[in-house]
Amino acid sequence: MPAGIVCGRVAWQVFAHQLGILPVVVLPTLALGVLVGVALALAVAVAAGPGEAAARARPAEILRSE
Repeated sequence: MPAGIVCGRVAWQVFAHQLGILPVVVLPTLALGVLVGVALALAVAVAAGPGEAAARARPAEILRSE
């Protein structure tokens, strides 16, 4: 996310300079904090299913079946 913010800010500055306008960048910190929290919760939720399945698997039985 920090890299996206930096890249977006630089891209906007270049674009605004080409248009001849003043590049004013406003970063809504509250919205960004909520977005980071939601993204983290979503990543955990998506990874929970496969992680649980992998934790229940018995490697010896899986390798023996091959």
